[in-house]
Amino acid sequence: MTIHQFKISLEETALLLHLKNEELQAKELLQIAFEEVTPSELEKIFITASHSLISKELVTVNETSLQIIESLDLLLNNMLNPDFSLHYQKLDIKEETMYTGHIHKVNNTLVSYQSQDGITHMIKEVMIDEVLYKESALLLDLQIHDGNKSPDILACLPAEVVENISDFIQQPIQKSTEKLIQYGFSSENLTLFLNDLQHIKYVYSIMKIETTSSQILKADQGIMILESNEHQWLLYQSDDNKSFFVSYLSKKLFERQLRSLLHISDSIEVPHE
Repeated sequence: MTIHQFKISLEETALLLHLKNEELQAKELLQIAFEEVTPSELEKIFITASHSLISKELVTVNETSLQIIESLDLLLNNMLNPDFSLHYQKLDIKEETMYTGHIHKVNNTLVSYQSQDGITHMIKEVMIDEVLYKESALLLDLQIHDGNKSPDILACLPAEVVENISDFIQQPIQKSTEKLIQYGFSSENLTLFLNDLQHIKYVYSIMKIETTSSQILKADQGIMILESNEHQWLLYQSDDNKSFFVSYLSKKLFERQLRSLLHISDSIEVPHE
């Protein structure tokens, strides 16, 4: 089976959005590189982008209009009208930078989209197998230090605690210990967890975003990874979506949570410590 992927520029992406009648998204994308674009400047940008896309054989000229090739058009349709999407983000605490990407799901089709440097954009088809894990790690710029870590559940934190996890980075460890010991941590694991929070390097997150039947945007499911020099911690939602389990990050558990967010069946059992 042929897997399609396309590497295109910001201007080419904006033109493709324009051809799909997504004018607002095209305009917002161009604002990344251009503060203000006049109608005449926009025309020049689109003319240049159209020549480039034609040379790459990604669009064809049909009488007086441009036609997106079928394989790319299908990926764009899925990207613009997904059943739901996963939003990927990496926060570098020291540099205060963020990296983002998306995976969009339509039926059993997955489409990955990432702005690699703000200028170059990658759109690709993703298979629901080992490639899903690799693509997710790529979108996050994530390297799992110990892929064979035990997936034992170490604690269960209320959602409001996870939402305000930065509070525990600022306050003394003793005060944090008094607040968090009640949620199932052993003394040893809680000490390691709080020490790592004091020296956090990266925060990774994957959020599920979908539009309800009433056209309300909903984002209430996801996972978070906290990384220090010593450990990587995975925080993922419990079945009731009101709390988060805490575990060491492992390849198996990461894959399981990805498949859960995408509604892909999985039979992996996760034991409690």
